[in-house]
Amino acid sequence: MALAQQAPATPANLDLSDWLDWKTMTGDWRGLRPELADEGIVFRGHYVNETSGNPVGGHEQGGASTGEVMLGTDIDSQVIGWQGGTFHLTLTERAGSSLSKDKIGNVLTVQEIYGDGQTVRLTELSFEQKFFGGLMDVEAGHINVENDFASSPVYFGGALWCNFQNNAICGTPIAAPNNTSGYVAYPASNWGARIKTYPVPNVYVEAGSYAVDPTLNDARNGLKLGINGTTGVFTTAETGITVGQGGYLGNYRIGAYYDNSDAKSVASQLTRYATPENSAQLMALPIEERAGRYGGWVIADQTVQLDQGNHQRGTVVFAALEWGDKATSFLNWYGEAGLVRQGTLPGRDKDTIALGMAVASINGTLQGLEQRVGAPTSVQEYMAELNYGITLGPWLNLRPGLQYIWHPSGINEIPNALVLDLKTVISF
Repeated sequence: MALAQQAPATPANLDLSDWLDWKTMTGDWRGLRPELADEGIVFRGHYVNETSGNPVGGHEQGGASTGEVMLGTDIDSQVIGWQGGTFHLTLTERAGSSLSKDKIGNVLTVQEIYGDGQTVRLTELSFEQKFFGGLMDVEAGHINVENDFASSPVYFGGALWCNFQNNAICGTPIAAPNNTSGYVAYPASNWGARIKTYPVPNVYVEAGSYAVDPTLNDARNGLKLGINGTTGVFTTAETGITVGQGGYLGNYRIGAYYDNSDAKSVASQLTRYATPENSAQLMALPIEERAGRYGGWVIADQTVQLDQGNHQRGTVVFAALEWGDKATSFLNWYGEAGLVRQGTLPGRDKDTIALGMAVASINGTLQGLEQRVGAPTSVQEYMAELNYGITLGPWLNLRPGLQYIWHPSGINEIPNALVLDLKTVISF
């Protein structure tokens, strides 16, 4: 691969007058970046910050800020003369504090970028190969389930659900990651493989298997490659169809999973409410081991409106329902719905308005047990989010917003919380 010599980027020859119009904050590296892309080497990167405060509600009032740096590359196998393959490598680092954990005490956490040990993580180390002209796609290595199963649909060139900041919506429906450590969500990853096929036009069927390792969330295991700590295999499948024409497209999906690891019965979830006063009662509860756990989801999203003459301005609606088995799951079921409008004021084609709502139902089996140990009775937690996304340029987005949390952790005794947000996304 021969690369032309590039002029050094110095203050004398680097023009920053149109900086906000660049595709990424770091630009094209004096022509090197597009040349590498033509050769099959693509670089990715971003910084995301989510700063939130709750002037009302929760255990106490306050603020919190958390951030993530992601760096990655995708290398086409053509660089070694192999056709149809791509090598993926992604690293992330998270740092900061959680408003939900430190101040509010709720399940549907208000900053989706917080979690997984707040450390450096190997997020992706895999090889992907396409067969039969793209009708079959196989990927194996250190990967996460969220990339392929119950993952966010893509509209207007980006992940639809991540027009929101609450973790209930941005990323994936939250029940599966809560109910089983087998559903490995971004930014974590584990050894696994998946296959995706397109048996007929606009229809896909996919299946995957992944190692289950409950220790992955430990901050010390961000770069873990070993299989010690593995408890079983997480197997999942999903099928979906794309419908519509003339830009009015929609996606409809159904999926399910089975984790064959031994799992503690739902009574073990009461440790969330442990206090010095009820610790003895908690230890006396019968906590059984269960062989395996399961769950599933139904997801739908649809373009319902497009501006005449500009299909980059329009409105998309979405909904999802997810459930887990009552014997082991903390969240018996979870639902979400909302809409995203891209294109707001005249000349603001890339700005967005997003409104979303979600409900998490705490497993009803816990209610009687909570009364036995003197813990508050938990039922459902509700959230709503409204925000406005300001696109200042292709690489810079600011998203101020509001969230409201009803019954944090499903407990009436915790006051409802109002949350003020600012999400910043910078693409490198």
